Amino acid sequence: MSPKKFISNLFLSLSTILLLVYTLLPIYWLFITSFKIPIEYWTKTPTLFPSKFTLEHYYEIFKKGFLLNISNTVFVCVSASLIAIIVGLPASYSLSRLKIANILKNGMLTWILISRIIPPVVIVLPLYTTFKIFGLTNNLLGLSIAYEIYVLPFTIWALIGFFKNIPKEVEEAALVDGASRITILIRIFTPIILPGIVAILIMGILTIWNEFLFAYVFLSESSKLTLPVVIAGLVT
Repeated sequence: MSPKKFISNLFLSLSTILLLVYTLLPIYWLFITSFKIPIEYWTKTPTLFPSKFTLEHYYEIFKKGFLLNISNTVFVCVSASLIAIIVGLPASYSLSRLKIANILKNGMLTWILISRIIPPVVIVLPLYTTFKIFGLTNNLLGLSIAYEIYVLPFTIWALIGFFKNIPKEVEEAALVDGASRITILIRIFTPIILPGIVAILIMGILTIWNEFLFAYVFLSESSKLTLPVVIAGLVT
C-alpha cells in the first residue's frame, strides 16, 4: 500500500470513528445516566460510568403505569396508520388509475396537499370542538381519527406514486379477464405494492409516535395518556 493511500484510509477511518462517537455519545449518556443515583448526575464532574447502579428510576416510572401509556401509544399509532392505509388505498388508486376530469383530480390533489401543510396548531381547537360534539374526545379511537390529518395526506401521495409505477398492461389484462376494479385493487395491485405499503405504515407510526399537541388537547384521563404527554409531565 502506498503512503498516500495509507494516509487516505487512516483519515477516513478516524473520521468515521469521530462521527460515530459524536452520534452515539449522547445516546450512551442518556442510557447510562438512567442508572445513576440522583446526586451523581447533578455533580459538576460527570462520570462516564455510574459509581453505583440503581434501577430506582425505572421502578418509579413503571409504578406509575408507564406500560399502560406505552400500550396507548402503540394502539393509537397502529390504528391511525391502518386507517390511513385502508382509506388511502382506494383513494390513491382512483386518483392514479381511473379516468377523472383533470379539474376535479387536480382540485382533490391540491386539497390533499394543503391539508398536509396546514400547521396542526391552527386546526386543533376547531377539530376538538367538532370531536367533542360526537363524543370522540378523551378517546383513543377518536385521537386515532384525528391523527389522519398527519398521516392520510402523506399516505395518499405516496401510494399514488406506487400505483403509477405499475404497468397499464397489468390492469388491462385483468379487465379483459373480467376482474372488477375492486378485485384489481385488492388481489393484484395491493400484493405488488405491499413493500411500499409496509414502508408507509412504518412512516405513519414513526410520525405519530412523538406527537404531543393533539394527545395533550384530546386526552384528559391519566389512564388514556400517550407517551409524549406522560414524558412531558415528568419534567419538573
